[in-house]
Amino acid sequence: MLFPGQTPAHDAKCAGVGKRVMSTPISAMMHSAARLPTPTMVSDSALEAAGYQRQISREQAAVALGNLKKAGMQVSEINAAELAKFRAKIKPVIEKHSAIVGADTVRALQAELARLRK
Repeated sequence: MLFPGQTPAHDAKCAGVGKRVMSTPISAMMHSAARLPTPTMVSDSALEAAGYQRQISREQAAVALGNLKKAGMQVSEINAAELAKFRAKIKPVIEKHSAIVGADTVRALQAELARLRK
């Protein structure tokens, strides 16, 4: 497919180094590729955006919870001891489904959850 004003690669020639000739589309791709972001720039930006999104999401959740409490909703919050009991109760379920999902995946998920809870 050609865009308006584009020449087929086999017809487009421009001076190269010495007696060699380079097709215009390839030289244009090499030039534009030099301006593309590097993979680390993209992944670094994604990590930064994810952290910011989590922060905003937590702030909005806190505001929403506050509004619900002001409107008269009774909110039950689980303390650390009760949460530990709950996690102990669901441990067999996690172990059962680890065989399906994969033990490595479950370990990675639990490690990430532990990191986020700190």
